[in-house]
Amino acid sequence: MEPYYKYFTMIAFVFYFYIMNRTYEGILEPRFTSKNIHIPVAIANCFLWLLAMSLPHSAIRVVGMLTLIFANIMFLYRTSPLIALHIAGVYNLTVYCARGIIFSIISISTGAPFRDILGISQVYYFVHIISVFLALAFLEIYRRISKAPQRIKYFYASPKQLRFFVIYLFALQLFMMYINDGRILEIYSNWFSYLYLIACILTEALLLFIFHHLMQLTEFIEKEMVEKSIIQGLESKLEFYRTYQVQTDSLRKFKHDYQKVMGNLNYYIDRNDIEGIKTYLHETMGIVEGASIHEVQYSNNGLLDAILQDAANRADDLGIKFDALVSIPEGIQMSDFDIVRLFSNLLDNAMLAASKVEGEAKVRVFGIQRSNWFQVEVSNTFDGRYTKSGNSFTTMKQDKELHGYGIQIIQQVVQSMHGVLTMDPNREQKVFTVKLSIPVPQSD
Repeated sequence: MEPYYKYFTMIAFVFYFYIMNRTYEGILEPRFTSKNIHIPVAIANCFLWLLAMSLPHSAIRVVGMLTLIFANIMFLYRTSPLIALHIAGVYNLTVYCARGIIFSIISISTGAPFRDILGISQVYYFVHIISVFLALAFLEIYRRISKAPQRIKYFYASPKQLRFFVIYLFALQLFMMYINDGRILEIYSNWFSYLYLIACILTEALLLFIFHHLMQLTEFIEKEMVEKSIIQGLESKLEFYRTYQVQTDSLRKFKHDYQKVMGNLNYYIDRNDIEGIKTYLHETMGIVEGASIHEVQYSNNGLLDAILQDAANRADDLGIKFDALVSIPEGIQMSDFDIVRLFSNLLDNAMLAASKVEGEAKVRVFGIQRSNWFQVEVSNTFDGRYTKSGNSFTTMKQDKELHGYGIQIIQQVVQSMHGVLTMDPNREQKVFTVKLSIPVPQSD
Protein backbone atom coordinates (compact mmCIF):
# COMPACT_ATOMS: atom_id res chain seq x y z
CA MET A 1 0.00 0.00 0.00
CA GLU A 2 2.94 2.36 0.59
CA PRO A 3 3.49 3.26 -3.09
CA TYR A 4 -0.17 4.29 -3.41
CA TYR A 5 0.01 6.62 -0.40
CA LYS A 6 3.26 7.98 -1.72
CA TYR A 7 1.76 8.79 -5.12
CA PHE A 8 -1.33 10.37 -3.54
CA THR A 9 1.04 12.55 -1.50
CA MET A 10 2.93 13.42 -4.67
CA ILE A 11 -0.33 14.52 -6.35
CA ALA A 12 -1.21 16.67 -3.30
CA PHE A 13 2.15 18.45 -3.44
CA VAL A 14 1.99 18.94 -7.20
CA PHE A 15 -1.43 20.53 -6.63
CA TYR A 16 0.20 22.71 -3.94
CA PHE A 17 2.85 23.86 -6.43
CA TYR A 18 0.18 24.50 -9.07
CA ILE A 19 -1.83 26.75 -6.72
CA MET A 20 1.37 28.59 -5.84
CA ASN A 21 2.30 29.13 -9.49
CA ARG A 22 -1.16 30.42 -10.39
CA THR A 23 -1.26 32.73 -7.36
CA TYR A 24 1.62 34.83 -8.65
CA GLU A 25 0.29 35.26 -12.21
CA GLY A 26 -1.12 38.67 -11.39
CA ILE A 27 1.92 39.76 -9.39
CA LEU A 28 5.00 38.66 -11.32
CA GLU A 29 5.72 38.91 -15.04
CA PRO A 30 5.18 35.47 -16.66
CA ARG A 31 7.75 34.08 -19.07
CA PHE A 32 5.13 32.18 -21.06
CA THR A 33 1.80 33.41 -22.43
CA SER A 34 0.22 29.97 -22.82
CA LYS A 35 -1.63 28.53 -19.83
CA ASN A 36 -0.75 25.05 -21.10
CA ILE A 37 2.77 25.51 -19.71
CA HIS A 38 1.42 24.34 -16.33
CA ILE A 39 0.89 20.82 -17.71
CA PRO A 40 4.57 20.01 -18.44
CA VAL A 41 5.53 21.86 -15.24
CA ALA A 42 3.18 19.62 -13.23
CA ILE A 43 4.64 16.49 -14.85
CA ALA A 44 8.18 17.68 -14.12
CA ASN A 45 7.18 18.45 -10.53
CA CYS A 46 6.02 14.85 -10.07
CA PHE A 47 9.46 13.46 -10.87
CA LEU A 48 11.33 16.22 -9.04
CA TRP A 49 9.23 15.76 -5.89
CA LEU A 50 9.91 12.00 -5.91
CA LEU A 51 13.59 12.80 -6.32
CA ALA A 52 13.54 15.29 -3.43
CA MET A 53 11.73 12.82 -1.15
CA SER A 54 14.25 10.08 -1.94
CA LEU A 55 17.11 12.13 -0.49
CA PRO A 56 18.73 10.43 2.55
CA HIS A 57 18.28 13.00 5.33
CA SER A 58 15.31 15.17 6.38
CA ALA A 59 17.42 18.36 6.30
CA ILE A 60 18.52 17.58 2.74
CA ARG A 61 14.88 16.90 1.80
CA VAL A 62 13.94 20.35 3.12
CA VAL A 63 16.64 21.89 0.91
CA GLY A 64 15.34 19.79 -1.98
CA MET A 65 11.80 21.14 -1.49
CA LEU A 66 13.09 24.71 -1.28
CA THR A 67 15.06 24.23 -4.47
CA LEU A 68 12.04 22.75 -6.24
CA ILE A 69 9.78 25.69 -5.33
CA PHE A 70 12.54 28.17 -6.18
CA ALA A 71 13.01 26.52 -9.59
CA ASN A 72 9.25 26.70 -10.29
CA ILE A 73 9.14 30.45 -9.71
CA MET A 74 12.33 31.21 -11.64
CA PHE A 75 11.20 29.07 -14.58
CA LEU A 76 7.67 30.50 -14.86
CA TYR A 77 8.31 34.16 -14.04
CA ARG A 78 10.77 36.92 -14.87
CA THR A 79 11.80 37.83 -11.36
CA SER A 80 14.79 38.22 -9.06
CA PRO A 81 16.30 35.32 -7.08
CA LEU A 82 15.49 37.21 -3.86
CA ILE A 83 11.76 37.26 -4.66
CA ALA A 84 11.87 33.58 -5.64
CA LEU A 85 13.62 32.79 -2.33
CA HIS A 86 10.90 34.65 -0.45
CA ILE A 87 8.15 32.64 -2.14
CA ALA A 88 10.03 29.36 -1.68
CA GLY A 89 10.66 30.14 1.99
CA VAL A 90 7.03 31.02 2.73
CA TYR A 91 5.54 27.99 0.96
CA ASN A 92 8.08 25.53 2.30
CA LEU A 93 7.96 26.74 5.92
CA THR A 94 4.15 26.91 5.89
CA VAL A 95 3.69 23.30 4.80
CA TYR A 96 6.54 22.23 7.13
CA CYS A 97 4.78 23.78 10.15
CA ALA A 98 1.39 22.45 9.04
CA ARG A 99 2.86 18.94 8.95
CA GLY A 100 4.36 19.44 12.42
CA ILE A 101 1.02 20.60 13.86
CA ILE A 102 -0.81 17.51 12.58
CA PHE A 103 1.93 15.10 13.74
CA SER A 104 1.92 16.73 17.19
CA ILE A 105 -1.85 16.47 17.54
CA ILE A 106 -1.77 12.76 16.58
CA SER A 107 1.08 12.12 19.02
CA ILE A 108 -0.69 13.90 21.88
CA SER A 109 -4.08 12.28 21.21
CA THR A 110 -2.66 8.73 20.91
CA GLY A 111 0.15 9.05 23.44
CA ALA A 112 2.56 7.55 20.91
CA PRO A 113 6.01 9.15 20.44
CA PHE A 114 6.96 10.77 17.15
CA ARG A 115 9.36 7.98 16.32
CA ASP A 116 6.58 5.37 16.34
CA ILE A 117 4.17 7.52 14.32
CA LEU A 118 6.79 8.26 11.67
CA GLY A 119 7.34 4.53 11.32
CA ILE A 120 3.77 3.98 10.07
CA SER A 121 3.99 4.80 6.37
CA GLN A 122 0.21 5.18 5.87
CA VAL A 123 0.02 7.76 8.67
CA TYR A 124 3.21 9.46 7.46
CA TYR A 125 1.88 10.06 3.95
CA PHE A 126 -1.67 10.81 5.11
CA VAL A 127 -0.33 13.58 7.36
CA HIS A 128 1.59 15.06 4.43
CA ILE A 129 -1.59 15.14 2.33
CA ILE A 130 -3.59 16.87 5.08
CA SER A 131 -0.72 19.29 5.72
CA VAL A 132 -0.97 20.56 2.13
CA PHE A 133 -4.56 21.70 2.65
CA LEU A 134 -3.80 23.15 6.09
CA ALA A 135 -0.89 25.07 4.54
CA LEU A 136 -3.21 26.42 1.83
CA ALA A 137 -5.52 27.67 4.60
CA PHE A 138 -2.59 29.48 6.23
CA LEU A 139 -1.59 30.95 2.86
CA GLU A 140 -5.13 32.24 2.36
CA ILE A 141 -4.62 34.23 5.56
CA TYR A 142 -1.41 35.63 4.06
CA ARG A 143 -3.35 36.60 0.95
CA ARG A 144 -6.00 38.40 2.99
CA ILE A 145 -3.32 40.25 4.96
CA SER A 146 -1.76 41.54 1.75
CA LYS A 147 -5.29 42.67 0.62
CA ALA A 148 -4.27 43.36 -2.98
CA PRO A 149 -1.58 42.18 -5.43
CA GLN A 150 -0.39 45.77 -5.69
CA ARG A 151 0.71 45.74 -2.03
CA ILE A 152 2.83 42.64 -2.69
CA LYS A 153 4.37 44.46 -5.66
CA TYR A 154 5.28 47.36 -3.38
CA PHE A 155 6.81 44.90 -0.94
CA TYR A 156 8.84 43.26 -3.70
CA ALA A 157 9.98 46.72 -4.80
CA SER A 158 11.58 47.25 -1.35
CA PRO A 159 14.80 45.16 -1.42
CA LYS A 160 15.81 46.08 2.12
CA GLN A 161 12.56 44.84 3.68
CA LEU A 162 12.40 41.83 1.38
CA ARG A 163 15.97 40.85 2.29
CA PHE A 164 15.15 41.13 6.00
CA PHE A 165 12.07 38.94 5.61
CA VAL A 166 13.96 36.27 3.64
CA ILE A 167 16.65 36.11 6.35
CA TYR A 168 13.89 35.92 8.97
CA LEU A 169 12.21 33.09 7.03
CA PHE A 170 15.35 31.00 6.87
CA ALA A 171 16.08 31.63 10.56
CA LEU A 172 12.62 30.25 11.39
CA GLN A 173 13.22 27.30 9.06
CA LEU A 174 16.51 26.47 10.82
CA PHE A 175 14.77 26.78 14.19
CA MET A 176 12.04 24.34 13.13
CA MET A 177 14.58 21.91 11.68
CA TYR A 178 16.47 21.99 14.99
CA ILE A 179 13.26 21.22 16.92
CA ASN A 180 12.39 18.55 14.37
CA ASP A 181 15.60 16.64 15.14
CA GLY A 182 14.06 15.62 18.48
CA ARG A 183 11.64 13.29 16.70
CA ILE A 184 14.30 10.58 16.29
CA LEU A 185 14.93 10.41 20.04
CA GLU A 186 13.20 7.73 22.08
CA ILE A 187 11.08 10.19 24.04
CA TYR A 188 7.99 8.47 25.40
CA SER A 189 6.53 11.40 27.37
CA ASN A 190 4.25 13.99 25.75
CA TRP A 191 6.41 17.02 26.51
CA PHE A 192 8.20 16.88 23.15
CA SER A 193 4.89 16.64 21.27
CA TYR A 194 3.60 19.70 23.12
CA LEU A 195 6.89 21.50 22.49
CA TYR A 196 6.75 20.69 18.79
CA LEU A 197 3.09 21.78 18.53
CA ILE A 198 3.77 25.08 20.30
CA ALA A 199 6.88 25.68 18.17
CA CYS A 200 4.94 25.12 14.93
CA ILE A 201 2.02 27.35 15.96
CA LEU A 202 4.38 30.03 17.28
CA THR A 203 6.40 29.96 14.04
CA GLU A 204 3.27 30.42 11.93
CA ALA A 205 2.06 33.21 14.22
CA LEU A 206 5.43 35.00 14.06
CA LEU A 207 5.45 34.63 10.29
CA LEU A 208 1.98 36.18 10.04
CA PHE A 209 2.86 38.95 12.49
CA ILE A 210 6.07 40.01 10.73
CA PHE A 211 4.44 39.74 7.30
CA HIS A 212 1.52 41.90 8.44
CA HIS A 213 3.90 44.45 9.98
CA LEU A 214 6.03 44.63 6.84
CA MET A 215 2.94 45.03 4.65
CA GLN A 216 1.79 47.97 6.76
CA LEU A 217 5.26 49.50 6.73
CA THR A 218 5.56 49.06 2.97
CA GLU A 219 2.14 50.61 2.40
CA PHE A 220 3.05 53.56 4.63
CA ILE A 221 6.32 54.17 2.76
CA GLU A 222 4.58 53.85 -0.60
CA LYS A 223 1.86 56.29 0.44
CA GLU A 224 4.49 58.78 1.55
CA MET A 225 6.22 58.47 -1.83
CA VAL A 226 2.95 58.88 -3.74
CA GLU A 227 1.84 61.84 -1.61
CA LYS A 228 5.25 63.47 -2.07
CA SER A 229 4.91 62.98 -5.82
CA ILE A 230 1.38 64.45 -5.74
CA ILE A 231 2.57 67.48 -3.75
CA GLN A 232 5.40 68.04 -6.23
CA GLY A 233 2.89 67.80 -9.06
CA LEU A 234 0.56 70.27 -7.36
CA GLU A 235 3.45 72.67 -6.75
CA SER A 236 4.27 72.47 -10.47
CA LYS A 237 0.62 73.16 -11.25
CA LEU A 238 0.68 76.14 -8.90
CA GLU A 239 3.67 77.62 -10.74
CA PHE A 240 1.99 76.93 -14.09
CA TYR A 241 -1.26 78.60 -13.03
CA ARG A 242 0.61 81.60 -11.64
CA THR A 243 2.41 82.00 -14.97
CA TYR A 244 -0.90 81.52 -16.78
CA GLN A 245 -2.47 84.14 -14.51
CA VAL A 246 0.26 86.68 -15.40
CA GLN A 247 -0.18 85.96 -19.11
CA THR A 248 -3.97 86.30 -18.87
CA ASP A 249 -3.69 89.57 -16.95
CA SER A 250 -1.23 90.83 -19.56
CA LEU A 251 -3.63 89.97 -22.37
CA ARG A 252 -6.50 91.68 -20.58
CA LYS A 253 -4.40 94.82 -20.18
CA PHE A 254 -3.71 94.71 -23.91
CA LYS A 255 -7.46 94.50 -24.56
CA HIS A 256 -7.98 97.50 -22.30
CA ASP A 257 -5.44 99.50 -24.34
CA TYR A 258 -6.74 98.20 -27.67
CA GLN A 259 -8.91 101.25 -28.32
CA LYS A 260 -5.90 103.54 -27.83
CA VAL A 261 -3.86 101.43 -30.25
CA MET A 262 -6.58 101.65 -32.90
CA GLY A 263 -6.99 105.39 -32.25
CA ASN A 264 -3.30 106.00 -32.90
CA LEU A 265 -3.46 103.89 -36.05
CA ASN A 266 -6.43 105.94 -37.33
CA TYR A 267 -4.39 109.09 -36.71
CA TYR A 268 -1.70 107.93 -39.19
CA ILE A 269 -4.34 106.75 -41.68
CA ASP A 270 -6.14 110.12 -41.61
CA ARG A 271 -2.83 111.88 -42.36
CA ASN A 272 -2.02 109.30 -45.06
CA ASP A 273 1.35 108.81 -43.34
CA ILE A 274 2.41 105.45 -44.82
CA GLU A 275 5.86 105.51 -43.22
CA GLY A 276 4.33 106.38 -39.87
CA ILE A 277 1.91 103.45 -40.22
CA LYS A 278 4.77 101.07 -41.03
CA THR A 279 6.84 102.27 -38.09
CA TYR A 280 3.87 102.09 -35.70
CA LEU A 281 2.85 98.60 -36.84
CA HIS A 282 6.44 97.40 -36.53
CA GLU A 283 6.57 98.65 -32.94
CA THR A 284 3.25 97.07 -31.95
CA MET A 285 3.49 93.83 -33.98
CA GLY A 286 5.21 91.92 -31.19
CA ILE A 287 2.34 92.71 -28.86
CA VAL A 288 -0.48 92.05 -31.32
CA GLU A 289 0.95 88.92 -32.94
CA GLY A 290 -0.44 85.72 -31.50
CA ALA A 291 -2.61 87.45 -28.89
CA SER A 292 -5.62 85.39 -27.92
CA ILE A 293 -7.91 87.22 -25.54
CA HIS A 294 -10.21 85.24 -23.27
CA GLU A 295 -13.50 87.10 -23.26
CA VAL A 296 -14.82 85.09 -20.30
CA GLN A 297 -13.67 85.67 -16.75
CA TYR A 298 -14.54 82.66 -14.62
CA SER A 299 -13.50 83.89 -11.16
CA ASN A 300 -12.69 86.98 -9.16
CA ASN A 301 -9.52 85.21 -7.97
CA GLY A 302 -6.70 85.44 -10.52
CA LEU A 303 -5.19 82.04 -9.71
CA LEU A 304 -8.55 80.24 -9.72
CA ASP A 305 -9.47 82.00 -12.96
CA ALA A 306 -6.26 80.64 -14.53
CA ILE A 307 -7.18 77.13 -13.32
CA LEU A 308 -10.66 77.45 -14.80
CA GLN A 309 -9.28 78.93 -18.04
CA ASP A 310 -7.00 75.91 -18.37
CA ALA A 311 -9.93 73.56 -17.64
CA ALA A 312 -12.02 75.34 -20.29
CA ASN A 313 -9.26 74.83 -22.86
CA ARG A 314 -8.98 71.12 -21.96
CA ALA A 315 -12.76 70.76 -22.14
CA ASP A 316 -12.77 72.34 -25.58
CA ASP A 317 -10.12 69.86 -26.76
CA LEU A 318 -12.17 66.94 -25.37
CA GLY A 319 -15.48 68.18 -26.77
CA ILE A 320 -16.91 68.84 -23.30
CA LYS A 321 -19.31 71.74 -22.72
CA PHE A 322 -17.76 73.79 -19.92
CA ASP A 323 -19.47 76.41 -17.78
CA ALA A 324 -17.97 78.05 -14.69
CA LEU A 325 -18.44 81.00 -12.38
CA VAL A 326 -16.80 81.05 -8.96
CA SER A 327 -16.64 84.10 -6.72
CA ILE A 328 -14.40 83.53 -3.70
CA PRO A 329 -15.51 85.60 -0.67
CA GLU A 330 -12.99 88.18 0.53
CA GLY A 331 -13.03 86.99 4.14
CA ILE A 332 -12.22 83.35 3.44
CA GLN A 333 -8.73 82.16 4.34
CA MET A 334 -7.66 79.93 1.45
CA SER A 335 -4.02 79.74 0.38
CA ASP A 336 -2.93 79.52 -3.26
CA PHE A 337 -1.78 75.95 -2.63
CA ASP A 338 -5.19 74.98 -1.18
CA ILE A 339 -6.93 76.56 -4.18
CA VAL A 340 -4.82 74.41 -6.51
CA ARG A 341 -5.26 71.26 -4.38
CA LEU A 342 -9.01 71.68 -4.15
CA PHE A 343 -10.08 72.92 -7.57
CA SER A 344 -7.52 71.10 -9.74
CA ASN A 345 -8.58 67.75 -8.22
CA LEU A 346 -12.29 68.59 -8.48
CA LEU A 347 -11.84 69.54 -12.13
CA ASP A 348 -9.57 66.59 -12.96
CA ASN A 349 -12.14 64.13 -11.61
CA ALA A 350 -15.03 65.89 -13.36
CA MET A 351 -13.23 66.11 -16.71
CA LEU A 352 -12.15 62.46 -16.57
CA ALA A 353 -15.68 61.26 -15.82
CA ALA A 354 -17.25 63.51 -18.49
CA SER A 355 -14.73 62.40 -21.12
CA LYS A 356 -16.02 58.81 -20.84
CA VAL A 357 -19.61 59.77 -21.63
CA GLU A 358 -21.10 58.76 -24.96
CA GLY A 359 -23.05 61.75 -26.23
CA GLU A 360 -23.12 65.27 -24.81
CA ALA A 361 -20.57 65.75 -22.04
CA LYS A 362 -20.84 68.63 -19.58
CA VAL A 363 -18.89 70.08 -16.68
CA ARG A 364 -20.34 72.90 -14.59
CA VAL A 365 -18.60 74.74 -11.74
CA PHE A 366 -20.45 77.28 -9.63
CA GLY A 367 -19.37 78.95 -6.40
CA ILE A 368 -20.80 81.85 -4.42
CA GLN A 369 -21.23 83.07 -0.86
CA ARG A 370 -24.61 82.35 0.71
CA SER A 371 -25.08 83.76 4.20
CA ASN A 372 -21.93 82.79 6.07
CA TRP A 373 -20.96 79.92 3.77
CA PHE A 374 -18.88 79.69 0.62
CA GLN A 375 -20.78 77.10 -1.41
CA VAL A 376 -19.21 75.38 -4.40
CA GLU A 377 -20.99 72.96 -6.69
CA VAL A 378 -19.17 70.91 -9.33
CA SER A 379 -21.36 68.75 -11.54
CA ASN A 380 -20.50 66.61 -14.53
CA THR A 381 -22.08 64.01 -16.72
CA PHE A 382 -20.79 60.45 -16.19
CA ASP A 383 -21.46 56.95 -17.47
CA GLY A 384 -23.53 55.94 -14.45
CA ARG A 385 -20.89 53.64 -12.96
CA TYR A 386 -19.35 54.22 -9.54
CA THR A 387 -18.24 52.25 -6.49
CA LYS A 388 -18.81 53.23 -2.88
CA SER A 389 -16.76 52.29 0.17
CA GLY A 390 -18.47 53.28 3.41
CA ASN A 391 -19.48 56.93 3.13
CA SER A 392 -16.96 57.70 0.42
CA PHE A 393 -16.65 56.99 -3.29
CA THR A 394 -13.68 55.08 -4.64
CA THR A 395 -11.83 55.62 -7.90
CA MET A 396 -12.84 53.85 -11.10
CA LYS A 397 -9.31 54.18 -12.52
CA GLN A 398 -7.55 50.95 -13.39
CA ASP A 399 -4.57 51.49 -11.09
CA LYS A 400 -6.61 51.94 -7.93
CA GLU A 401 -3.66 51.75 -5.56
CA LEU A 402 -1.97 54.76 -7.06
CA HIS A 403 -5.12 56.74 -7.73
CA GLY A 404 -8.00 57.82 -5.49
CA TYR A 405 -5.77 60.33 -3.72
CA GLY A 406 -7.63 63.19 -5.44
CA ILE A 407 -10.78 62.54 -3.40
CA GLN A 408 -8.69 62.26 -0.22
CA ILE A 409 -6.97 65.59 -0.95
CA ILE A 410 -10.34 67.30 -1.53
CA GLN A 411 -11.61 65.92 1.79
CA GLN A 412 -8.44 67.05 3.61
CA VAL A 413 -8.69 70.63 2.30
CA VAL A 414 -12.41 70.90 3.14
CA GLN A 415 -11.94 69.41 6.61
CA SER A 416 -8.96 71.69 7.33
CA MET A 417 -11.27 74.65 6.70
CA HIS A 418 -14.05 73.11 8.87
CA GLY A 419 -16.23 72.64 5.83
CA VAL A 420 -18.68 69.99 4.64
CA LEU A 421 -18.30 67.80 1.54
CA THR A 422 -21.12 65.83 -0.08
CA MET A 423 -21.18 63.72 -3.24
CA ASP A 424 -24.41 62.99 -5.06
CA PRO A 425 -24.35 60.59 -8.03
CA ASN A 426 -27.59 60.46 -10.01
CA ARG A 427 -27.65 57.25 -12.06
CA GLU A 428 -30.90 58.11 -13.84
CA GLN A 429 -29.77 61.52 -15.09
CA LYS A 430 -26.13 60.39 -15.18
CA VAL A 431 -24.95 63.50 -13.39
CA PHE A 432 -22.39 63.41 -10.58
CA THR A 433 -22.46 66.42 -8.24
CA VAL A 434 -19.93 67.41 -5.60
CA LYS A 435 -21.01 70.10 -3.12
CA LEU A 436 -18.71 71.99 -0.76
CA SER A 437 -19.78 74.29 2.05
CA ILE A 438 -16.96 76.22 3.72
CA PRO A 439 -17.64 78.71 6.55
CA VAL A 440 -16.70 82.34 5.86
CA PRO A 441 -15.22 84.13 8.90
CA GLN A 442 -17.21 87.20 9.86
CA SER A 443 -15.39 90.46 10.39
CA ASP A 444 -15.98 92.24 13.70
